[in-house]
Amino acid sequence: MPATRTGVGTWFRAWRRTRPFLAGLVTTLAGLELLFVPLWSAKFLLVQGVTGVGALLAGAVLVGCGILLLRLPHRRVPLGIVVLVFGFVSYVTTNLGGFLVGMVLALVGGSLALAWSPPRPAGTNTEVRRTTDVAEPT
Repeated sequence: MPATRTGVGTWFRAWRRTRPFLAGLVTTLAGLELLFVPLWSAKFLLVQGVTGVGALLAGAVLVGCGILLLRLPHRRVPLGIVVLVFGFVSYVTTNLGGFLVGMVLALVGGSLALAWSPPRPAGTNTEVRRTTDVAEPT
C-alpha cells in the first residue's frame, strides 16, 4: 500500500500549482534587489537625488506586483505587462537595472507571468483527435 503524504508540504505543493508561483517569487526578488541598491547606505541615497526616488518606486512596484501575482493569479497578464515595463524602466532609473541583476530578474518574472496558464480541471480531456475528411487513395 503506497504511503499518502499529508501535511504542510502537500498543501503548499497544491497551492503553488494553482498560481504563477515562480513568476511571483522572481519578481519579488527583483524588486527587493532594486530596493537594496539605493538603500545600501543613506549617504549614497543623498548623492543619487531624484534617481534614488525612481529606484525606490520601481522596486516597490515590482515587490507589489510579485505579491499580487501570488495572491491574484487570474490577473497574471496585466501584472506581467507591468513587471516587464518596470523591468525596462529600471534600466534607466536604477544604475543599469540594479547592475543588470534586478532588470534581468524582472524581465524573467514578467515573462513567466505571461507564459503561465492555470491548471486544467481533472475531468477535461487533453487528447487531440485527428479526423480526416479526405478519402484515402486506393
